[in-house]
Amino acid sequence: MSEPPKGSGGRTLPWVLAGVFAIAALGLGIWGLGQKGNADDADDAVEQLRSDNDELDSQLAALQDGQGSVQDELDAANATASSLAADLETAQSDLATAQSDLATAQSDLDDANAEIAELETQLSAATSTTTSTSTTTTTTLPPETVPAADPSADDGVVSPEEFAAATQALASVIPPGFTIEQAQDIANQACAAPDTAGLQAALTNIAATYFPSGNPIDAGLVTGGVAGFACYSHLQVLTAG
Repeated sequence: MSEPPKGSGGRTLPWVLAGVFAIAALGLGIWGLGQKGNADDADDAVEQLRSDNDELDSQLAALQDGQGSVQDELDAANATASSLAADLETAQSDLATAQSDLATAQSDLDDANAEIAELETQLSAATSTTTSTSTTTTTTLPPETVPAADPSADDGVVSPEEFAAATQALASVIPPGFTIEQAQDIANQACAAPDTAGLQAALTNIAATYFPSGNPIDAGLVTGGVAGFACYSHLQVLTAG
């Protein structure tokens, strides 16, 4: 076996080893750089996942807030609907009450009209059948008064018989304590009226004097009833215009 030449083998081996280690070191460096790149990529991926997770959390929070707002709006809408239903029920109840009150008022009006018609019928019957047998205070009638078919109806006097007939026919509207003197005063005021306006003024005064808290219709009925015995034709002239 031949020996390597002296002077060459001893010097070559260290350089060969150095070259081997250099290649190995280079390979390790390349591998390390690759691993570092992989680690950086992993860190980037983790960072991206964290960012995505944060964004998802934000979106979830926004959705939860939106859901809360929608629920609040739904609750408010339900409350409004309940309030409207209660208002509708109240309005329907008020309408039913108003309709009932209207029906009652119409019934009362019908009864009043019937009573007025009955009183007018009684007054007409009493006026046509009653005659005068005595005199009290007389009233001078205006010159335009036409002659009366029944002289006792235009004599300016309310006799006791006429007073009795009038109070009987108008019993439901005669004021308490009504006397023949008061009836004659009413007749005097109505018979002295020169025209329709004067008759209206007389009715206003009669209502204030004898019916201060009553119905002015009652005052008109009583005035027509008692004055009809005193100046029937004169009142016909005034009311016909």
